[in-house]
Amino acid sequence: MTDLFIPSRRSALALWAGAALLLAATAPALGQSWRSDGAVAGFTAGSCFTGLTFRCASAGRVTVSFSGFPGRLQAGQAHTVVATVDDTAFVLEAIARDAGSGSILMAEGTLAARAGFIEALRKGRSVEVAGPVGRYSLPLTGSGDALAAFTQGCG
Repeated sequence: MTDLFIPSRRSALALWAGAALLLAATAPALGQSWRSDGAVAGFTAGSCFTGLTFRCASAGRVTVSFSGFPGRLQAGQAHTVVATVDDTAFVLEAIARDAGSGSILMAEGTLAARAGFIEALRKGRSVEVAGPVGRYSLPLTGSGDALAAFTQGCG
């Protein structure tokens, strides 16, 4: 007669843990993605834009917001933000704005002046944003479609 394999409790837990890790590795992390509604495009966590966001300001002008820094800056002060897409650095002059529990750095300019930066973000794999109070990295998966929709909607 053939013996049936009955896993021990430890083996069953190990199998379930392995399956859970495999599912977690293939699922998007906490609903993070790039999206656009035409007038706004950027990285989102859940339903909120965060990290790096583009907004149409007026005819042919855009505002680029950098959020997620751990420190607080004095509102109105000018700062330099360096956004490195893969191996290419983009230097933007930005103004600190109060954002409740922290600061947002905002850079304004024309859509044409930001075209190289936007194109690099569309084609890149990741971006590292560095400012006066910290740095963070964002994946660029999905940024191509989101930023293409933005440039069409804002142009």
